Amino acid sequence: MTGVNDDDYQPLFPLTAKLEKLTIKIDRPQLSQADIQKLEDAMQRASDQLAQRVERLPTCWSRAVENRMVYLSASSAK
Repeated sequence: MTGVNDDDYQPLFPLTAKLEKLTIKIDRPQLSQADIQKLEDAMQRASDQLAQRVERLPTCWSRAVENRMVYLSASSAK
């Protein structure tokens, strides 16, 4: 979260009120089964594209990337 940049916004008058309480409610998005499937398909396509790129790397680089991918998937499974 960032503050307001004074160069971008100049208020018409100074704020003299005092905020006693600010309540922010953040809800998780309610995704339909179709939305979840779209996200899973997109993640699979991205994973497939990465795997194809790794295959084209020189051997020493591809091993390093594969090791990192295994580490990341093991970390995310926790």
